[in-house]
Amino acid sequence: MTEQEFWCFLKEKRNSEKMPQISAYRDVSDPEMQAIGKYFEAHTLLPKNYDKLSLGKLVEMSQLLFVKNVNLMTKEAILIILAHQKSKEILEILKAYNKEVDKGLEMFSDFALSECETWNSDMQIEI
Repeated sequence: MTEQEFWCFLKEKRNSEKMPQISAYRDVSDPEMQAIGKYFEAHTLLPKNYDKLSLGKLVEMSQLLFVKNVNLMTKEAILIILAHQKSKEILEILKAYNKEVDKGLEMFSDFALSECETWNSDMQIEI
């Protein structure tokens, strides 16, 4: 999958199945709080049935994380999608990316890994 193919895929999914969202933003000078706000804001990129994406499609898009010339915004969108997967394979991919994360995505990647760990933990509550 190329970066352009990823955005076409995401646009198609979001046009047909957009998740209802609520968001808030607070202007702060603390870089960590800015990173948290950016991470929450990126959730608007989640397609409605993000949990129904095939493992093959997820693995395919995850490979873009390891391509150095891929735009950081693309990587953020991929990280948000991967963060919400209940899959040990996706969790391992996020762990691998966290070891060689792009400069500027360190906190974003940490948040995505933590969220994915929650989805994959035994403490996850089914609703």
